[in-house]
Amino acid sequence: MAGPGGIGQELFGDPMGGGGPISVLRARAIQSQVVRIAFTEEPINVSPSGQYDAFNPANYAFSVVSGQATAPQAVGVAQPIIVGPVAVVGGGDERGVDVFVDRALITGITYQVTVQNVRGRFGGDLGAPVSATFPGSAKITIKNPPPRKVELVDVASDPILGGFTVDDSGDLADQSGKDGLRKRMLRRAYTPKNAFSHLPGYGTGLRLKKNFSSPQMAAYKADLEGQLKQEPEVAQATVQVTQQTAGANSVITVVMTVRTKLGSIVSATTNLPTGGVSIP
Repeated sequence: MAGPGGIGQELFGDPMGGGGPISVLRARAIQSQVVRIAFTEEPINVSPSGQYDAFNPANYAFSVVSGQATAPQAVGVAQPIIVGPVAVVGGGDERGVDVFVDRALITGITYQVTVQNVRGRFGGDLGAPVSATFPGSAKITIKNPPPRKVELVDVASDPILGGFTVDDSGDLADQSGKDGLRKRMLRRAYTPKNAFSHLPGYGTGLRLKKNFSSPQMAAYKADLEGQLKQEPEVAQATVQVTQQTAGANSVITVVMTVRTKLGSIVSATTNLPTGGVSIP
């Protein structure tokens, strides 16, 4: 009986039957999450739980050599072993395994696989080189989120008093177009700034206790104009602020005018008296 690596086994070991040290020949990504690792000899390929077995995914460690990516982890090895000539750069026979990883191997990223513990089927420990680099093969498509609609649809409600409007069918009525935009313009004018914790900076509402100074009026005007421009359908916005004083009381009148991206003009006016808000 021929010994390991003897007659019929010359392809995988020393022709004299002693086997030889096994090393890593090459690695390449053959699918987005599959790396084919070729050895100089046929490795042990019996069990995924074998300490020195090429079927054991714990014997493969991956890292990123260049580019920004998370290193993959081996999660399994395909059976049976791959043996035979394969048309690859450099030619030669492949005696190796297909290792499955937990994430896509991205084009433009260079990876490295390091093999440990694997031994030759016909004798021989793992020797240098024990690692190989390879490029990723999965193309990543960056998808932009769908554009926000120019005109929003809201549930119809009174901008000051609240409450919902019911349509003829008995369902909640919709509010869109100029009416919906006007309501949102007024909402920005009378909502106190930062009243909504999930919308930092939202609102310009005032609780006046004394007359508005000129610098305060200019700052309020600039803030409100900037906020109106944040509405998705608004292309341009202008705000006029006037103050009327009668004794100790004063009323700020705010006139907001916007031009939408579709060319429509929408206006809204509100008064900001001491202690409250009203709409003429």
